[in-house]
Amino acid sequence: MVLDCLAALALAGALAGCVAPAAAVPAGESPVAAPAAVAAPAPAAEFQMLLIPLRADRALDRWHRVPDGARASFTSATALQRHDPVQILVALHGIGDLGDGTGRVELDVTLQHTDGGETVLAQAAPAWDGPLPRAGTVQLSRVPLELVIGNDQPYGQVQLTAEARDVATGRSVRAEAALNLVRWAFGNVPRDAEALTGWLLRYHDAPQPGQAVRAWLQCLSLAAEERAEWNPALLGFFAVVFGEQPRLVEHLLSHLQTRAAAIGDDEQAAARHEQQLFQAAVLFALLGTPERIDELPADAAHRARLRAAVADVTPRAPGSEPRTPQDVDWLWGEFFATGRFAPVAAIVSALREEPAAGSQPAATDADAEPPAAQTAFHAALSSLHANLPHQPLARNYLQTLWASDAISANERRWLAHLLSERERAAER
Repeated sequence: MVLDCLAALALAGALAGCVAPAAAVPAGESPVAAPAAVAAPAPAAEFQMLLIPLRADRALDRWHRVPDGARASFTSATALQRHDPVQILVALHGIGDLGDGTGRVELDVTLQHTDGGETVLAQAAPAWDGPLPRAGTVQLSRVPLELVIGNDQPYGQVQLTAEARDVATGRSVRAEAALNLVRWAFGNVPRDAEALTGWLLRYHDAPQPGQAVRAWLQCLSLAAEERAEWNPALLGFFAVVFGEQPRLVEHLLSHLQTRAAAIGDDEQAAARHEQQLFQAAVLFALLGTPERIDELPADAAHRARLRAAVADVTPRAPGSEPRTPQDVDWLWGEFFATGRFAPVAAIVSALREEPAAGSQPAATDADAEPPAAQTAFHAALSSLHANLPHQPLARNYLQTLWASDAISANERRWLAHLLSERERAAER
């Protein structure tokens, strides 16, 4: 389920209850003359703790998909696969006073495995050590905790156990959360190459990162001899998805190792496996980790050929402005992968430098090739025009940019043109 962080803390506050208010002084009596009528200090709040495992995938965090000022949301974890990142959220209420306005809470966190084993994730960690939070508030632990289960853990139910000790009062609280460790599946989505485009365009609405392994290996075909035909948008999409989800690389390697063991004398299966090894090598090069080619299930000579085949495949520098049509396409891939604001803003930045009147989007011959910025300008303008009717999120981003002070006059003029053109088309 999706759990808003603020709602989680409000829930913890509701469970903890409110601090009792001081009693009023009876009418007609002076608090100076009758000090006994003044209320005694409210009793200390009950010491409580809330434990919530959260999926730490950036792909599932909608905070990254909107302009500044939006609220965050998080996905709580009940089932996970090997290599899934899980953030352990611990919230505290009713921390005791050590006598000087400060408090200290020590936290133990353990993971009980299916086979009865145990892993200590934190021991006497300072979940709180400092000035007391305001009375009645819920405070997040200051100890960042993340859990990643590797290949050595058996499948089945595991249990997180947290115990917090309030040093000032000597009180302890305990909380548990069950997690089900399940197998990763290659799956059947997207179905094939025809379904790949639709899957990619809808991906940021409801990300399913685990499907990217099948999409890259099964539904995409990169021919080594046709490198000029590779779609930069696809490359940018998968570079972001795999780059932000390192666990997917582990699943990809595991799948290739399983397939390699099952090939036997099947020539078609061997050919498919050869193609998938090449695409894995391309992916590692795009991620800037070509050394991982050595982990592929192939002999040393084969791996050397793969390294040579992708030696000139390099990742795009993150944060760089688009200078070519390929850069613009790559940025669209980043947007399709994440739904984030930044790639769209970067595409719009290509409109800052407008080409001279009468120039063409592409040169007619090598000697007349226009500056790269002009080429990026035409690519940005045409791609925004083509995508706006089908990408309401991108259209919202353009409206945000148009109304902001972060763009140049030239960018604003072209955005106004694109947005008004879209409105006229909608009216028709």
